[in-house]
Amino acid sequence: MEGPTARVALSGDWLARIDGVEAGVSQHVLTPGVRVLQFDKAKLGHWDSGPIAFLADLREAAKTVATAKGDAAAALAMTSAIDRLATQVAATVETSVQPADTGIQ
Repeated sequence: MEGPTARVALSGDWLARIDGVEAGVSQHVLTPGVRVLQFDKAKLGHWDSGPIAFLADLREAAKTVATAKGDAAAALAMTSAIDRLATQVAATVETSVQPADTGIQ
């Protein structure tokens, strides 16, 4: 953390079906004084819903913390950064997955 900015690096594999999604991680990111979130996803490996679940939890926590402090600007800045990253991550979903052959014609 540098001043009011928390830098979050997503790296490695985020496989919720294997590792689960750790509850309470957002409290490690949203330490007192954080008003801005920056993300680095350059080293994000394979993933399923893991990062999306993390970002959803972080979004709600950021909104709650900033709103409780009466800091609407911080709430907007943090939730906007989270939304941008969630959109980028979701856009990387492979679209070449073929539906299973059910034998139904």
